Amino acid sequence: MHACHRIAILCTASLLASALAHAQAETPRLEEVVVTGSRIGRSTFTTPNPVSVLNGEEMARLGLANVGDAVAQLPQNSAFVTAANVGFGNFNIGAQLANLRGLNPFFGTRTLTLVDGRRFVPSTNGGAVDLNLIPSNMVERIETVTGGASAIYGTDAVAGVVNVILDTKLEGFKGQVDPSATLHGDGKGWHAAAAYGTGLAGDRMHLIVGAEFQRDDGIGDCSSERSWCAGGSALYTNLVPGLNGVPNFVIGPNARVGNETPAGVFPFVQPFAPGLANTQFNAAGTGVTAFNPGNFVTSPLNFSFFGPVQGGDSPLSPYEVVTIRPPVKHYEGMAHLNFDLSETVQPFIEVSYGKREASNRQFSLGPTLATISSDNAYLPASVAAQINAIVPGIVPGFAFFNSDLTSYLRQINHTNNETWRGVIGVNGEVSRRWHWDAYYQYGENQQSQRLENLAVNGTSGVYNFLGWALDAVRDPSSGNIVCRATMPGPAFNPLATGCVPLNLFGTAHADPRALAYAYRTLPEDFLYQQQVAAATIRGNLFDGLSAGPVGVAVGAEYRRDSGNVTHQLATTPWYNDFGLTYGLDFKGRVKVFEAFGEMNVPLLKDRTFARLLELDGAVRRTKNTSSDDLTGASKDTNITTWKLSTVYDPLDWLRVRATRSKDIRAAGFRELFLKSPPFVGGPFGSVINPWHNNVSEPTTIQLGGSFDLAPEDATTTTAGLVFRFHGAAEGLQLSADWYEVEITEAITSPNANQLAQNCHDSGLFCSRINNGVDPDTIGGAITSVDATALNLSRFLTRGVDFEAVHSVALGRVGGSLSARLVASWLYDFMVGDVNWAGQTGPTAAFGDFNTSPRWQGSLTTSYVRGPFTGTVQLRQIGSGKYNVTYTGPDSSSYDPSLPNSISDNTVASATYVNVAGSYRLHGGADGSLVEVFGAVNNLFDRDPPVAPGGNGYPTNPVYFDTYGASWKAGIRIQF
Repeated sequence: MHACHRIAILCTASLLASALAHAQAETPRLEEVVVTGSRIGRSTFTTPNPVSVLNGEEMARLGLANVGDAVAQLPQNSAFVTAANVGFGNFNIGAQLANLRGLNPFFGTRTLTLVDGRRFVPSTNGGAVDLNLIPSNMVERIETVTGGASAIYGTDAVAGVVNVILDTKLEGFKGQVDPSATLHGDGKGWHAAAAYGTGLAGDRMHLIVGAEFQRDDGIGDCSSERSWCAGGSALYTNLVPGLNGVPNFVIGPNARVGNETPAGVFPFVQPFAPGLANTQFNAAGTGVTAFNPGNFVTSPLNFSFFGPVQGGDSPLSPYEVVTIRPPVKHYEGMAHLNFDLSETVQPFIEVSYGKREASNRQFSLGPTLATISSDNAYLPASVAAQINAIVPGIVPGFAFFNSDLTSYLRQINHTNNETWRGVIGVNGEVSRRWHWDAYYQYGENQQSQRLENLAVNGTSGVYNFLGWALDAVRDPSSGNIVCRATMPGPAFNPLATGCVPLNLFGTAHADPRALAYAYRTLPEDFLYQQQVAAATIRGNLFDGLSAGPVGVAVGAEYRRDSGNVTHQLATTPWYNDFGLTYGLDFKGRVKVFEAFGEMNVPLLKDRTFARLLELDGAVRRTKNTSSDDLTGASKDTNITTWKLSTVYDPLDWLRVRATRSKDIRAAGFRELFLKSPPFVGGPFGSVINPWHNNVSEPTTIQLGGSFDLAPEDATTTTAGLVFRFHGAAEGLQLSADWYEVEITEAITSPNANQLAQNCHDSGLFCSRINNGVDPDTIGGAITSVDATALNLSRFLTRGVDFEAVHSVALGRVGGSLSARLVASWLYDFMVGDVNWAGQTGPTAAFGDFNTSPRWQGSLTTSYVRGPFTGTVQLRQIGSGKYNVTYTGPDSSSYDPSLPNSISDNTVASATYVNVAGSYRLHGGADGSLVEVFGAVNNLFDRDPPVAPGGNGYPTNPVYFDTYGASWKAGIRIQF
């Protein structure tokens, strides 16, 4: 946090405290309840929005350590960004992001996260909030609205809102300590949290402070640590679909990284050395032997995990280079101070700090089709003799070479994320009927990423440290082996100064200095600042039509977000020549001014045919100004959002509720301003060319954001029934809510292959191919593709959410039994013409949405008797499709010769049993408490179903447990 902002907040606190010292006698605090999804104060949860509530007591019963774990309990939440789903990822390592309905794009959010109804500074450059930054011991409850709420809270609230409510009235101290581990003996963790609240100055002030620490050790390489991963199930592509009844896609065991060995291999494309094709070096590097490339080898460009093969001589499994969980540490602290200056004015100040440290170990991309000249000084004579010269006696020939560097070095991404936030505000009362509040908030997020051991291989054609190091020749004047690029002659390059020759022939010859020369650290630094100023006044206009007062709320909000992403280009001039990059520097600002109003009109109450009938409406006008600080471009957007809703209780035991809203999501910081160098060839610079028989060809592909993006437009409709039972079933409540969310002009990161296919088939997006030049006019070639972000997709998702709660006293047995069922049925998830509902196979790592099973839910049952509490939870993930666009033997349309045929297009369901219990060793009438507790998740150590792909796992870790059975035990103290 900038010093001026920090000082301003602290000085204001001092002034408020001084004013308090001269305040009148002790006064009662203002009492009002503002429910998530509405700005109007209410005494009960009468809003028409489906609101799911998880309170602190329920979190404790389940043994949940933090807010992120609590939100992950919701079946409406697709936990795509967690520590369990990093895989090959380099972004947001160790974070927990809310993702309602699975609608988040990878680099953005359609779920708004609030703390006490106020925005929280984003901790990603996509605008999402890491839920781990909020100390769990300070949380009273978590309210989740699964529906559009832009008219109430502004942009991003398309899929819903997660509102973390703090316990600002906490009295006394509470703390807990709980170590954890898996029953496999790994994944050890340590969690501690504490909070304290007290009244000051004769209870005219109230202070709460809290802190939390959590350390989770990593769980190592997948295939080494778990038997289900060691089997190496993967998705393979068949060279000739239908041949011998084998479909185009095959799911099978024994995956290997294609065409790579620790000693080095010459893959099967060798124009100047046909005799070396499919040969590998022996361990000593003195000769070559035959190399079996395995089954389903689809391309000579096959490398690493982008194209696994089945079996063969490659010893490396793709799952040996992906961790189940990276090591993560995070620290959080928060303080909140209320003042009672008078009966009607209550200022407050709140500060928070959070830090996350994480690292993710991955594969190291070795030389992939590197060119090895026949005069390479390390090349054995017997091998060199098999490489034909291009011009005999003048120009040496070369051979293509691959090598696995896992035994030498591993890529490691180190991420440090630090967030400061300060709020100054005041709550006030004009009269018994009218309340107001205002606040100013400053937040700052700083993040650094360092990806170690990444090859500098000349992506932009300037710096090629790896290529120069591999091109080792003998200096005729000294007899020493040197890099050709450092010797006088046509290959000399002054940028190669300091080059150290690299020998990768065999298994133990690489000079560490040469590896350090060719493999460098990729940097990125991110600074994000957010300022928010808002004010609201709410109250009752008049008493209405004998059904209750007509309530209104009006207010305004100003927000300024600015971000700056840098990559140390001055000290890393080879940045654009890494094998991959985080993109170029970018910087921008977004200013938002909004005015809003809401009205609640009770129409009927306590009538024969209507116990309650209320109408509620809200409208918000938004002006959004975006400025690109590097180009100087600026634009204004004006948008109106609205919401209409109703609650109708025809009977004491039945409620009907419905909402209809127009919502928006403005393009986020990264989507607007990201700038990326073009990719030329390789995995990110290739396109399947429909003008050339769908052959994959190298081309120039431009990725990144777009300043031309328009806001997404969404329409949300919900309709539900709530049943409240009486008599023998007193306390039982059931609800079922149907929903439909339709997003038009959805912001999309287009796929180059899709753009080319659309241009070829339908004439769409041709302006993005070759700058509008028809490939037919230049021999069918695709020279470039503009795959920057655009408004393209239409999302339409529909389903039904169910919830049931009941609690009953067990007379003769003693104690009480409570149960809660939360379930969700998804029957439509349309993106364009494809319905993705029910896909539980892998989701693309950089996708614009996350697929979900049709059915998922949990049943939590707790038994309480005296000092003992026991809880059993059943979590169910329904069966699904591996890929809804594929066809397998389970389908009547299956034909193995089809390009979308697959050997098995089903993913099994999974049921997990979690148990938790606590025993109160001491419980005093003054609220003091000493309690021991424990929990076991995945009690029966169930292996996840096979669903390979996605971020590099043989299953889908978004929904299926990859840790196995894990335990937690600890102690809670309160006094």
